[in-house]
Amino acid sequence: MLINGEAVEQAMKASDVNFTEMIDRNIKIAVCQNSLDQRQIATADLQDAVAAVVPSGVVELAIKQQQGYSYIKP
Repeated sequence: MLINGEAVEQAMKASDVNFTEMIDRNIKIAVCQNSLDQRQIATADLQDAVAAVVPSGVVELAIKQQQGYSYIKP
């Protein structure tokens, strides 16, 4: 799962969002560095459930789509 834009705030330790169920299902969580930078959020402030910080969420989405993953935006 890729988290970007304003949603990166939900990946912070101070957030009430719990990623336990996703981790239990072996879902990897990545966060966009550009989105973090825009909001002045340090990677140290992210929940332990975040497996990776990618430089650009848009590029990561394009790569994953080429690999057969789907993009779903609520």
